[in-house]
Formats: sequence, C-alpha cells, structure tokens
Amino acid sequence: MSAEVAALRERLIDALIARNYLHDARVIDAFRAVPRHLFVPSEPLDRAYSEESIITRRDERGVPTSSSSQPGVVAVMLEQLELAPGMRVLEIGAGTGYNAALIARLVRPGGAVTTIDVQPDVASEARAHLDAAGLGDVDVRDGDGWLGAADRAPFDRIEATVSVRDVSPAWVAQLAADGVVLVPLALRAGGQLLVAFERDGERLVSRSVRGGGFMPLRRPGLAPATYRDVAGWRVVADLAPDDLAVLEEVLAETPRVERAAIAQQAPFLRLGLDRPDAISLANADGWGAFGLFDSERRSLAAFREGELIVFGRDDARELLLSWASTARGIETLHFEALPRGATIASGALAVLEREHHTIVVRER
Repeated sequence: MSAEVAALRERLIDALIARNYLHDARVIDAFRAVPRHLFVPSEPLDRAYSEESIITRRDERGVPTSSSSQPGVVAVMLEQLELAPGMRVLEIGAGTGYNAALIARLVRPGGAVTTIDVQPDVASEARAHLDAAGLGDVDVRDGDGWLGAADRAPFDRIEATVSVRDVSPAWVAQLAADGVVLVPLALRAGGQLLVAFERDGERLVSRSVRGGGFMPLRRPGLAPATYRDVAGWRVVADLAPDDLAVLEEVLAETPRVERAAIAQQAPFLRLGLDRPDAISLANADGWGAFGLFDSERRSLAAFREGELIVFGRDDARELLLSWASTARGIETLHFEALPRGATIASGALAVLEREHHTIVVRER
C-alpha cells in the first residue's frame, strides 16, 4: 500500500473517531485492513477516502440506485451489529462490496458473508472489487434481497443497507434464535433510523437505535416508494389528494427564508414520529429540508442547514419552531415490530401499520 493511500486512510479513520462514529478497536482495524479505493476504482484517491457517500448508479430519472455509503454510517452500523469471529452474516444491498469486505474481516476466522443485490451489474462489480481486495470467499448474489438466502441460513446477523418500511418475514425466518437484524427503517415523511432488532418471542424489539439513512429497497418488477413530484419539488408526506392540490399551490409561491440556529440535527430524525403532518422536500439543486405542512391554513415551513424556509402563512412556522424547542433526541426511542393484528398497549409515541408488522415506537 502506498504512503499516500495509508495517509488518506488514517485521515479518514481519525475523522470518523473525532465525529464519534467510530469507537470499537476491531472495527477500526477493519477500516485499516480494507482499501476503500479498490471498491470505487474510478474515483480519485482523496475522494475514495473522504467522508462522503459516492453515487455509483442512477436510474433513467437521475435518481441514485446504488452507492458506496458514507463511511460514518457504515461505521455506526458495524458497531451496532457487534460482529464476532465465526458469525454468519447476510447483507441486503451489495453496493460496491466495501461493507461486505469490512464484515468479512470482522467475522474471521470461521465466519461467512453473503451479500445480495437486485441489480446484476452491481453484484458483478461487487464480486470483482472483493476479488481485487483478496476477499473471494464472500458469497455475492444478484436477486431479490427481500427473500434473503434460505440455503445459507441461519444467520447470526442480517443487515440491510437499503431502507425498508417493514422487516421481511424471510429475514425473521432465517435469523438465528439469538440473532440481530439491522435495518434503516423508513418512518413518516422520508425520515429513517437505523434500528437493530432482536427476537423476543413473536416480537422483534430494538436493542439500539442510531441516526442514518439509505436508498430504498428495490425489488424485481416493483418500483420503490420514494417521493412525489409536486410543483417541481420531490415531496415525501402522507397526504390526501385534496391536500396535494393545496401543496402544489403553496409550493408555487416564493418562499421566505430566515436564519434558524438549531442546536442539533438529531431531533429532526424523529419529526415524522412526533408529527403526522411532517413533510420532507428536495429541489433540483439537491438540497433537502424537513418540516410541517398545514393544508387547511395553506402553510408550510421546513428547516435546512441553518435556515428556515416558509411558504404561505406563518402557522406551520410557529408550530415547527415550537416543536424544535422541545424535541427530544433519538436515544430514548424504543421500537417493537409486532405481528399484524397484535394488541397494542396504550402510550405509544407512534404506531406504523406495515404489510407484515405493526411498528410501535415508545419512549424508554
């Protein structure tokens, strides 16, 4: 390894430690052992060892479909998994193969890694990257990750590196009795949290919750549910048709922009849990914002990078500022995934009905 690569690698590791993403000595050693530039060979070395995610595929609309994930999020999830030698691991979303390589280092000796990607060309490139890094023993497959890999089960750990609205029943069936399934769980209004679940009878209960997000799971023949185009904006929100019509009119107005000093971004990861009127926006310039939309009062307000953007009346602005002044962080959240139809005890912060599970969120 060249001196330049070694220096860039150490700079990245130091930055991840300084930003509180990376703590575990074994995970740090894995970052040192796996050369990220081999997994993004078309990128300059300084970008390969930056803290950025690197988009590697886009669809016909220009929407990203695959990437090398932001190293900080990769580090957080690896520490959530608590990997150990000898473990069998399933990864949903192979991407460049970099995360599978890190996992492979952490489960040696005796462990086994299977990674699946729905895009055959992505899986093929991940295979080539892993071979180049000397990790030809990782089992790379193209196919529907939602179905898992029953022939390789049971798995001690299952990690989705794509966001999901629900936990696949196949993953639950393929999970070892004391196993952990880690998913970027899609909430309301485009929000996501990294939730590590473990079994408790018929329930899955969270053992850790962290901030982070990923592109949505893609399945053969099924377009991922992502956003709606409204007046030139990409919008994620739970809205009735009449509300969508009002939103289009409101977004056509010129927004008012003001400075907004927000102490931390973490509370906004839970905006969609606290407020059913939450909304997220993105425009053609690539910036995103999270906020509230009041259809009846024709008012929308959203935070983005130290600014507050207001469309229409000020009602949503006042609600959003009030919420932000008292919002709690994510460290107190506890998730349960219950079989559909299960009895839900009172006092839940949010109840999210999904196809296979009811997701119940509470304050610990």
